Amino acid sequence: MAEFVGFLIALGVAGLLLLVIAAPILLVIGLLVMLIKLGICIILLPIRILGWGIGISVAAIGLLFKGIFLTGAAAVLVIFGLLPFIPLLLFGLLIYFVTRTPRATVA
Repeated sequence: MAEFVGFLIALGVAGLLLLVIAAPILLVIGLLVMLIKLGICIILLPIRILGWGIGISVAAIGLLFKGIFLTGAAAVLVIFGLLPFIPLLLFGLLIYFVTRTPRATVA
């Protein structure tokens, strides 16, 4: 039994020694990974800002084209909606031109 307890103590001491040696190495590796990620983010930031600008510009141009298209579609619908009234409009113009009083010309 004493041999087993000694083995457990030796195993615990070896584990603690491994932890004491490995902890700073793991800490340095973690810090290096964090610094590399930060460097990559800093290097890629101008590209990301450019991408945001291009995305906003494309969205604005899309909204402009959508507005132009919807305005044109509304105009076409209004024109096609008013097409049946063209004979009435022409008849009204005819009555106006027939019944208007001639203007006096100044010589």
